[in-house]
Amino acid sequence: MKVELSVLNDGRVMLVTNQPMPHIVQRIEYYREQRLFNLVWHDEDMEEMLLHSEIPIDLAMAVERVPEVIICMMFPEEQRVMNYKTPLVKVGESF
Repeated sequence: MKVELSVLNDGRVMLVTNQPMPHIVQRIEYYREQRLFNLVWHDEDMEEMLLHSEIPIDLAMAVERVPEVIICMMFPEEQRVMNYKTPLVKVGESF
């Protein structure tokens, strides 16, 4: 699964995947010191997904300004896209 993070013209932050997530993302935890996202969804195993690439500083500044993230999942076999918003929980001291 490829995941990309971008900032829209109006300052909102969007996370785009080229495949659907296993479940709807309930929240995103942003760890400020490491500049990492942890996607949290609820299933029987309470699984989570940590994005292992560090978020660049210019995107980190945009992330600090928003209360939520837009998730955009692509369903290639069905040729459709699903968008929804999820809360952004910021962990650690702000810089």
